[in-house]
Amino acid sequence: MSKWTTAQQEVIDTRNASLLVSAAAGSGKTAVLVQRIIDLVKGVGSEPVDIDRILVVTFTRAAAKEMKERVYKSLKEYCREHPHDARMQRQKTLVHSAHICTIDSFCQDVVRSHFHEIDVDPQARIADTGELTLLSEEVMQELLEEEYEKKDPDFLALIDAFSRKERDDQVMEIITQVERAAMASPWPEQYLDQLLVSYEVDTVSEVEELPWMKQLVAGVRALAKDLGSHSRRLYAQLVNEEIKGQPHPYLPALLDDQSYFDELSLATSYDSLYRIVSAHTKWTTFKRLSGASETDKELAKSIQEQRNAYKKIVAGDIEKVITGSLDDILDEMKRVAPFARITVSLTKKYIEAFYKKKQEKNVLSFSDLEHKALEVLVRKEDNRPTAQGLAYRNQFEEIMVDEYQDSNELQELLLSSITRDEKNYFMVGDVKQSIYRFRQACPDIFLEKCQRYKNKQGETFRRIDLDQNFRSRLEVIRPVNDIFRMIMKEDLGGVEYDEVAELKLGATWVPKPVPERSCQMETIVIPSADESLQEALDGKEKESLEAVVIASKIRELMGTMQVYDKDTGSMRPITYNDIVILHRSANAVSDSIIRILSARGIPARSISNKGYFSAVEVQTALAALKIIDNPRQDIPMAAVLHSPMVGLSEETLGRIAVAHKDLGFAEAVLAEREENRAAIDEKEREKLSRFYERLSYYRSHVADTPIFELLQQILTESGYMTYVSGLTGGVRKRGNLEMLLEKAIAYQHSSYQGIFHFLSYIDKLCTYDADTGEADDTAGEEAVRIMTIHKSKGLEFPVVFVAGCGKKFQFDNAAVVLDRKFGMAMQYIDAKRRVKTKTLYQQAMESEMKIAQLGEELRVYYVALTRARDKLILVGEASKTKMESYEKEFFYPSNALSFVERKNATSFFDYAIPALKATGYPVTIPTADQLVSEEVKAQIQELDKKSFLADIGSLPASQRVEKLLEYYHSRYPYEDAVRTKMKYSVSEIKQRVMQEQEQAMTENAQDLSREFMDKEAVIEADIEAVPLDTPEETFTATVPLFLGGEKAENQPALRGTAMHRFLEKLDFSMEDLANTYEAQLSYELSHGFLTEEQKGLLQVSKLRAFMKSDLARRMKIADQKGKLYREQAFVMGDDPEVFLSETEGNPELDIQDQVIVQGIMDAFFIEDDHIVLVDYKTDYVKTEQQLLKRYRKQMVLYKMALERSFGLPVTEIYLYSFALGRSVLV
Repeated sequence: MSKWTTAQQEVIDTRNASLLVSAAAGSGKTAVLVQRIIDLVKGVGSEPVDIDRILVVTFTRAAAKEMKERVYKSLKEYCREHPHDARMQRQKTLVHSAHICTIDSFCQDVVRSHFHEIDVDPQARIADTGELTLLSEEVMQELLEEEYEKKDPDFLALIDAFSRKERDDQVMEIITQVERAAMASPWPEQYLDQLLVSYEVDTVSEVEELPWMKQLVAGVRALAKDLGSHSRRLYAQLVNEEIKGQPHPYLPALLDDQSYFDELSLATSYDSLYRIVSAHTKWTTFKRLSGASETDKELAKSIQEQRNAYKKIVAGDIEKVITGSLDDILDEMKRVAPFARITVSLTKKYIEAFYKKKQEKNVLSFSDLEHKALEVLVRKEDNRPTAQGLAYRNQFEEIMVDEYQDSNELQELLLSSITRDEKNYFMVGDVKQSIYRFRQACPDIFLEKCQRYKNKQGETFRRIDLDQNFRSRLEVIRPVNDIFRMIMKEDLGGVEYDEVAELKLGATWVPKPVPERSCQMETIVIPSADESLQEALDGKEKESLEAVVIASKIRELMGTMQVYDKDTGSMRPITYNDIVILHRSANAVSDSIIRILSARGIPARSISNKGYFSAVEVQTALAALKIIDNPRQDIPMAAVLHSPMVGLSEETLGRIAVAHKDLGFAEAVLAEREENRAAIDEKEREKLSRFYERLSYYRSHVADTPIFELLQQILTESGYMTYVSGLTGGVRKRGNLEMLLEKAIAYQHSSYQGIFHFLSYIDKLCTYDADTGEADDTAGEEAVRIMTIHKSKGLEFPVVFVAGCGKKFQFDNAAVVLDRKFGMAMQYIDAKRRVKTKTLYQQAMESEMKIAQLGEELRVYYVALTRARDKLILVGEASKTKMESYEKEFFYPSNALSFVERKNATSFFDYAIPALKATGYPVTIPTADQLVSEEVKAQIQELDKKSFLADIGSLPASQRVEKLLEYYHSRYPYEDAVRTKMKYSVSEIKQRVMQEQEQAMTENAQDLSREFMDKEAVIEADIEAVPLDTPEETFTATVPLFLGGEKAENQPALRGTAMHRFLEKLDFSMEDLANTYEAQLSYELSHGFLTEEQKGLLQVSKLRAFMKSDLARRMKIADQKGKLYREQAFVMGDDPEVFLSETEGNPELDIQDQVIVQGIMDAFFIEDDHIVLVDYKTDYVKTEQQLLKRYRKQMVLYKMALERSFGLPVTEIYLYSFALGRSVLV
């Protein structure tokens, strides 16, 4: 039986044709594409093709890398089975040089091969976003200065009209907006000229013939036809109703409405529309009802509400637009024309000047690469291939384009020019997943070919639909189809979601029988104005009701749901890694969601391209650079002084500020160096002195020190790099700082130099959305993931929450509206009278842009919903008004939402809920009591379950079953009580204290500096007492101070971290363990387990002594038998008297119910039928008695946990003290 469907096999086998593949979500298009490449190379169905004669263009570098790896793997497997096939062996070696790449990479190859023909320096490099932005601003400033000097009246009028508060920002934004659109077209100058066509009219008849005007008329006619249908439905509801034996009194008015809508829908020109709207001065009023029954009144009220709804639409979308005659519109166009012409002129000058500036700096942008490649391959005069283009046409036997729906006009012309009249063009994509309009993607290209290929279906042009979804269960596919069948249409969304477009179930992995209910799609609508729900939650949680609801739902799923495991081919319990939360604006809400989930014991992290520049450690490092550049900056100064880099207390900073009331905060800090006014203690004064010393040193060397060296020196000497490495999430934090160093190196290779420009460079990366996201530390992490919908494209997840479904869409509100078909519309602004007017042209264009944006929103949410494999949950808030409107069925026919409703939607719920209601899906509205009680119940049950499982671990199997049955049939007796879950963890508390201290220091810096500048008070830090009963657990988060450091104080804590890390990764399997220190160290450094800073903190002789000890010998023997366990976490619940009897009456620990203890054991091993427990201690002690007194209680808890879990006795407990140099038996 073939592994491919009929349609997939057809895609793989079709030859000598231009093939357009419409591949639905989860249809296996990548696998099909790879198989087609392999078959072409092998010569299946045609002559064999060398792999370097196939061009495969992907949307991202990651996709290209994956594609190349898949092809290589397939060829490698084939060659293993056919070792004597010399040709295929050669193809395998060619894979790494094959043309499987992004469009940018292909263009770069073309430009490099033909640089001498297009005036490009072969040494030119690709500039990054930050450098390009700095260059762009330079060019823009120079351009405007030149224009100011010329004093051109049209230019000055544009400036007067569009400048804000004597700033030219908006004019710059307009030029940049127009330039961006022009550069996405094949020939920018032609595109810009085309923008002015609408302004070259002289008569009203010419206005009528403008493309945007025809579209406006067509749009009004379509809207009127839709409203007329609504009016007829209302009429049909009343036509058979009588009041006192007479026809319903509302019928005449409804007939008049229908007549009005019919006239509008039949109008053939703007002039006729204008005459009809002008003649319609008022609506026919409904006659009063007399003698009507209650039932009649209810029906009448519903009819009135529905009629008022469409009257409102007419007022806003028709009568407010059709307000002026053609003469008025012609006059309006002539008044705006000078603005349009000068805008286009400035844009042309800017494009030319910007390219010249890049030539001076010997850099190119990706857009330059595309245009230069086009210059090589295509003749501008007729869009036909050049001689070089024909050479590429002969070079490639097939051109394949993945994600074709996201191509733009430039890319399409570039690639189609090197096809053989499109007879070797393979295009695959899904227009329903075209979500990159903001990057100038043009889904119309795909749609036009879909129609053209459908009409020309034959040997030369083929369209094949891959509509089977192999990803998702029917419980996901069915509601997705039911929703989008009602809301995605050709008039809004670009495609008719019909039987052809809908998903077909292809998954054969779903086991039988299945607990269907657990996989059913759910929709949760949260009443945003529900005061009881708001009050039931604490203040911080009010900002994200959705996150609270999601957390509650996750808890429920974790205890009940199973998902399919592809690796094992069977069902298994759900894990946190199976769950993803998708949000349209995840970057803005992820912190809130993570905080709320974490507070409920649910690990979560954001998978985002954002957040890097706002990370605490990055902000702190940049603040250090800012004060080196200019120390008279209040907020950066406060941030650095209060951060772990320097470590001054809030009180010290306050005293400095108060001592220099007449100065700003940064000035006060600098003045304190000479005057010593502030009453601060000697220790704080020493910190400040070292700070002054090192700040002066760096400022004196900044001119001749590369930025990356300066930054590296700061991070190393301050100990800040080592410090953040020891925090929770330390791998990510360290990675973030290393990324900053990489950006500094990249900057050093740019055309700019110096610390000021570097800070500007970073600022531009932030401002222009070039955030690359934080460093990745997800390996092995068990956590719920939060990401944007765009980030999720191409991925799949067992359980998907689509959050923010009630969030309002954000529509463009620019001063200029651009469209490749309809041109450029602008506001008319009379600067003298300060009157701003939206022209009809602009209103018509905005209407079209709104429809285009709404279509994009539909496609974005289609992508979101089709990511789910096992379960889909929609979550969002809705106002009381929205909730009420969802209960009504004004314009909801059974088969689809009307164009009116779809056009006026403001959120995805406006689409989804009516569609779900119409097709019978339930919608859940949680109440405060439900939400809070579920949260409390979940916490109690989780605590009880962990304790219970630990308790029965040592029981015989028969008793264990009996206890389990008893447990699961019992009802918890205190379900109405809210109890505090208490946990104790040495490692957790250490890390939490360190992390929260740093977070608080940095986040408070801005507030601190402001308060200090006000000189109202000296702030005292609120320090939370942590009840711990051993000296080791009383942890102070200190590090070497900024540019100097308190190494004596910091090294014990940092050395302890380094020593434990070395021991955690120690490879006991190495031969002659006692003499392998250097090899062990090299291994751990090369694999990233240890940092260079940590290497310097290791006590080498003491580690060697341990590795030669009898304890290490026994651990090695256990490791060889697979019975050595390290870094083992445990969670144990019991009554407080069992293991908290030693608290000596601490009131904070004096509780009645369950207590949870959790921790991580350094090591233990099993010998024969007993356990030996080992714990490493790096703190200083003088005697064995001191060590035992400090740690005996801790080890007793570890012993209890091990014996409960393994059912074996712990007969030996060793504390290995590096201070004493030996193991001590507890």
